[in-house]
Amino acid sequence: MKQSETKYKSRPKRVSTAALEKAILAVGGIKEKDERVLWVLARYKLLTGGQIRVLCYYDVSDLWAAKLQANRLGQLVEVGLLERIYSYGREACYRLSGLAIKWLAVQGLQVRPAALLLLEHDQQTAWFMVQATLESRRLGWELTWEGEIETESRARLKFAPDATGISTRADGLIHPFFLESDRNTETYNVWAKKVERYVRYFDTGSWRQRFGRDDKPREGFPAVLVVTSGPESRVRGLIKATATALRQKQVGNWYFTTRERLRPHVGSIGEGRSGPLQAPVWSVMGSTNLVSVMQGVQHG
Repeated sequence: MKQSETKYKSRPKRVSTAALEKAILAVGGIKEKDERVLWVLARYKLLTGGQIRVLCYYDVSDLWAAKLQANRLGQLVEVGLLERIYSYGREACYRLSGLAIKWLAVQGLQVRPAALLLLEHDQQTAWFMVQATLESRRLGWELTWEGEIETESRARLKFAPDATGISTRADGLIHPFFLESDRNTETYNVWAKKVERYVRYFDTGSWRQRFGRDDKPREGFPAVLVVTSGPESRVRGLIKATATALRQKQVGNWYFTTRERLRPHVGSIGEGRSGPLQAPVWSVMGSTNLVSVMQGVQHG
């Protein structure tokens, strides 16, 4: 099997420094745009070529630039710095290879390789992250993402949301939130254990300084956004399991939605719809009304 047809069923292999140097030499060195691609994939884990293009500030309407970018991604795949993943006839996705993970480690960023058999999960997580990033750009907000290892090490305990978003408004106010991507495969008992880890992190109080501003501790715990690919009954089940696991403790605001609810509000890449944060499609505990995350976050 060619490297460009890698199946998404194993973690990238460990590699030597000599192999990394050989790959970099073969591709003519790591260019500035290559660095941007590698750093973006470190945050999003798994992206299509179109998602990479729009996140790395390529002009999506420039067909020549798009062709050049596709050619460059192909070169990075050929020398082993990226892996191209095919799944069920969908558009090819890209992830970091062991060589790229080693290169990032040299730059000071530890990256957790994509886990075994989590293609659908990683695609769903990246899909939401991309849409939220594009929406924030339209609003003039800066949205940055942390990977699992960064969040876990900062928390000083076993606490690893699928992603941590930190949104900074033009006036400097910071609105952090955690993202959980649910594929409707875990039992509610497994989900409850995940919620309990949020409670333990809340009890440490370390998040107050982590998400504070100008040496001023943060007062409210970051919001938790839960996106499921399951039906409406899954949302109700997750809300019930969450409420039980929290044991009436106020650990931030929790928002729940489905991909189906979000679809009418996101459109294609680059299309200017309301976006997942502004759309009133989120369920909250104790209410039957659907709300907008942006509205709650701005007052959180």
